[in-house]
Amino acid sequence: MKALRIPMGVWNWRGTALVLALLLAPLLLALTLVPQGEVLTTATNARGLLVGMGTLASGAFLYMYWRISANDTAGWLTLLLAFAAVPGLALGAFSLSGQDVAGQSGWLFAFRAVVLAGMLAVVLSSQSLPLRGDPMAIGLLAGLVFAGLRHLVLVQAPALPSTTGLTVVRDVVLGGLAVALAVAVLRLDDLPRWLRARFALGVLLLVVGSTIGGLVALPTGVVGAALLAGTTAGLLHQAIDDEKQQVDDLNLRLHDIETGLRHDRARLHEINATVAGIASAQRLMADGIASDRSEALASMMRAEVERLQRLVGDRGPTRRRSVDLDEVIGQIVLSHLARGRLVVWEPSGVRVLGRADEIAEVVNVLLENAAVHGGPDAVSVRAAHDTDGPGVTVVVSDQGPGVPPQLRDRVFDWGVSRPDSPGHGIGLHVAADIARQLDGRLELLPTASGATFALHLPAAAQGVSKGEPVAAAS
Repeated sequence: MKALRIPMGVWNWRGTALVLALLLAPLLLALTLVPQGEVLTTATNARGLLVGMGTLASGAFLYMYWRISANDTAGWLTLLLAFAAVPGLALGAFSLSGQDVAGQSGWLFAFRAVVLAGMLAVVLSSQSLPLRGDPMAIGLLAGLVFAGLRHLVLVQAPALPSTTGLTVVRDVVLGGLAVALAVAVLRLDDLPRWLRARFALGVLLLVVGSTIGGLVALPTGVVGAALLAGTTAGLLHQAIDDEKQQVDDLNLRLHDIETGLRHDRARLHEINATVAGIASAQRLMADGIASDRSEALASMMRAEVERLQRLVGDRGPTRRRSVDLDEVIGQIVLSHLARGRLVVWEPSGVRVLGRADEIAEVVNVLLENAAVHGGPDAVSVRAAHDTDGPGVTVVVSDQGPGVPPQLRDRVFDWGVSRPDSPGHGIGLHVAADIARQLDGRLELLPTASGATFALHLPAAAQGVSKGEPVAAAS
C-alpha cells in the first residue's frame, strides 16, 4: 500500500474525491431526466462516456506534465491515454444511442485485444524509442481512426461465433494482457513509483470491469478512471511545484549574483576615487611643494594606500571604536585638495563610535558627489555634536543646482542619478548603506540652493576604546 501513497503535499484524497465528483456529476444530472425504470440501464450504458472522459482528462494532465518535464515516457503514456479515450467515448455514445452491441462481443474482444496488445508494445519500447511529434495530437488522431474503423465493423460486419468456452478464453486473454500491461507500467523506472503503481491499478480496474461487464463495469470503470485522473493530476501538481522551486532558486542565485556585482561596482567606485586622490598628491609632491605640506601629503598618501589595501582585501567589519573625526575627515579633505578641489573644513575635536575606514568612505563619496555636481564653488564640511541628542552630525554642502525634486525621495536608491550626470547612481547608495551599518543614517536636507547631505553617527561614549587613526583603521 505504501507504493500507492502519493507524497505529502503533492495530492490527497480530497483531490481524488473532487475528480470522482466531476466525473459523476453529469451522469447524476442526466439520470434525473431518465424514467425510473431505465436508470440502471442508462447508467451502465454511460460507462464508456465516463471512462472516456476520465481517461482523456488523465491524458491532458500527463500531457501538461510532459510539456514541463520533457519526459518521453510520459509523452508515450499521454499518447496511449488519448488513443484509448476516443474509442471509449465513441462506444459510450453508441451505447446511449440505443444501438445494441452485445451481439458483436467477438469483434469487441478483437478490438480490445488489439488495443491492449498495442499499448503493451508501446509501453515496453517507450524507454528506448524517442518520441517525435505531439503525443496528444497523435493519440487523438489515431483514436479517431480506430474508433471509426471499429464503428464500421460493428455496424456492417457479421457477428463472430461465440460460445461459453470461447468467452472464457477471451476473458483470460484480456485479463492476461491487462496484467502484462500493468507489470510493464510498473517497470517504467523514469517515472515516480507511486505514479506507476496507481497507474497500473487504474488500468487493471478499467480492463477487468469492461471484461466482466454487467453491474461491475460501472463502479470499477469510474473508480479506475478517477484513479488515473487523480494520479496524473498529482504528478502535474508536483511538476508545477518543482518548476516553481527551480524558478525561486534561480531568482535567488540571480539575486546573489546581482548583489555581488553591486558590491564589486561599489568597491571599484571607491577604489577609483581613492587612487585619484593618491595620484594627485604624488604629482604635487613631484612638482615640489613646501616641506610641511609635503609631509601632510605623504601622511595622507600612506593612510589612503593602507585604506586601499584593506578595501581591496575585502576584510569583514571589525567592532566599532572611538574614532577621531578630525583625523578621518582631514585625510579625505587633503586628498580632494590635492586634486585641485575647493573644500572648506575646520577641525571640530569630535569623536564618534564607528569604523574609521567606513566613515572615510562615506565622507569621500559626499565630497566626490559635490565635486561632480556642485559646480566650481567651494564645498563646506562641518562636524558637530547634535544639540537635541547624543549623536554627531557631519554636514557636506555644495552650491550647485541641487537635487531635482523628482529625485529627492529616491536619491539613495541604486542606479538613481540625474539625466545629465556622468555618474551611475552608485556612490550615494553605498554611502547610505554604510551609514546604516554604523547605526547611523544619511539624509538629504532641504535647502534653498545647492545640495546638503547630513551624516548622523552615534557619539563615542565614555569607556569606549580610543585610538585607531585612519591609517590603522579596519
